[in-house]
Amino acid sequence: MTTARLQRLAALLERSVVVLALAALAFRATLYGSLPRTAGAAYGSADVVDFALALLLFALCTACGGVGVMLSLRASSDRERGMSFRPALVGMSTFVIYYLLHPLVPSLAPVTTP
Repeated sequence: MTTARLQRLAALLERSVVVLALAALAFRATLYGSLPRTAGAAYGSADVVDFALALLLFALCTACGGVGVMLSLRASSDRERGMSFRPALVGMSTFVIYYLLHPLVPSLAPVTTP
């Protein structure tokens, strides 16, 4: 891959990571409590969706960080090398921020149990 193509991919991944993190937190705040959970069950369908969103976010953050590392290895000047750490920083910091905020987000929807 060329450096220009990697930079476009990095920009796309950065945006995707931030949007998915915000969407996952919005799901946790709004729809998480409204999805039904079987009485006595440890996990419900909302937990499965929440886990899938977190797993997808982790995969995108890893890809974003990997593209940042690839850009830093292919950088030919100091300016390019300095800008190449942005995707890695966005990928790592977004997942850490999501991990810390996730349990603190209150559910705005009422919890339903059949």
